[in-house]
Amino acid sequence: MWGSHMLNKWLGVDTNFLIKSSFWLNLEKAARMVSELGIIVMLTRLTDLKVVGQYELLLSIYSLVAVLAITGFNSSLLRALSTGYDGTLREVMRLSWRWSVVGAGALVLGGWWSYETYPAVGLSLIAAAPIFPWYTVLRRWDVVLQAKERFAERSAYYGISSVGLLMSVGAAIWWNRDNVVVPFIVLVAVQAMFNIIFFRRVSRLLVNDLVEENWMKSGYKLFISEIFNVLYSRLDRLILVGWLGLEALAIYAIATKIGEGVKLVIGGVISTYVPRLYKNGTLVVIRWYRAQGWKIVAIVVGGLSVGWLVTPIMIVSLFGEQYRESVVFAQWYLLVIPFHLLASIWSYLLIKDRREGLFVGIGAIAGVANIIAYIILIPKWGISGAVAGSIVYYVVLGGLYFGSVNWVLRKNLVKQGLKI
Repeated sequence: MWGSHMLNKWLGVDTNFLIKSSFWLNLEKAARMVSELGIIVMLTRLTDLKVVGQYELLLSIYSLVAVLAITGFNSSLLRALSTGYDGTLREVMRLSWRWSVVGAGALVLGGWWSYETYPAVGLSLIAAAPIFPWYTVLRRWDVVLQAKERFAERSAYYGISSVGLLMSVGAAIWWNRDNVVVPFIVLVAVQAMFNIIFFRRVSRLLVNDLVEENWMKSGYKLFISEIFNVLYSRLDRLILVGWLGLEALAIYAIATKIGEGVKLVIGGVISTYVPRLYKNGTLVVIRWYRAQGWKIVAIVVGGLSVGWLVTPIMIVSLFGEQYRESVVFAQWYLLVIPFHLLASIWSYLLIKDRREGLFVGIGAIAGVANIIAYIILIPKWGISGAVAGSIVYYVVLGGLYFGSVNWVLRKNLVKQGLKI
């Protein structure tokens, strides 16, 4: 493996582990991307802009409400399971079930409130409410598999669920082209079914009842940060609908697909190393970045250049001529990728060092900046304002994470007499 050896020397990473584990994770991401893209492609080809907008609006509302199932606890849960505190999962699940009931009630209220303006959206939310706990709480099977470094098994589960979702939701779209109700209900119901099956299977990997100390306090801090992450990913869509309508939301949603897909792959590669990062510590990562950072920058710049050139071809080929307007927005949206990479690497170091307060504070600052940017820029610039607001979020988030790690954590390491 000459190429692997050269990459190991050039970037200073364990390429054998990275290739083996990230292969499975990227296979998982590819399966998810194909499934999600397949569903969107069918919607864009078989329905109109209004139905696509309804679908994206439903996903946005469901994702926002999913925060009430305390999905923000997943980061602290991953740390606990990675370090042998398997009993923490049981405690997190108990708390999540209670919160998920609140989330289901919120969906019913949201459906009732939106029914008059968007009947299909309101009906879908009400019908999907009873499925909500199983759709969100039991999704933690993937956290267990990641913590236990069972990457091949996790990829297999995602592959199975992705194929099942594509086939079932695709069939629902084929037979219900004039509304979004049936496809959306099929989506959440099938995913909930897979969650039940997979969670039962991964339970065998839990070998003790040890509970991490202060798991709840840590989890709630990260939960607050998760609120801002979800607001970033979905608030833009809600403001766009309110200001410009469902058709504009459809154009914007398609524009973000390529960038979001790249972010998904990056997240997969980085998450490969998260369990090892939690075991090895901060000093190793800081030393590695100081030596290899410029090489990562070169790779990112080259990747962005290629992405800028191929985006027009991909948008029109996948989604059709009616979405050509999405091309320029998609190209500019690619600029979030380097700052997303920066934020992904350094945020895990703060969690590793149990600096949840700093982690949450940075997320709150970036989230507030993002919300302000959306509120000001979307009414002023429309879809361009939504793209600009997304870039603002990641510039602030990545910059603050990078600065905090290189200032606070490095300062503490120096105090300990450790050479950086």
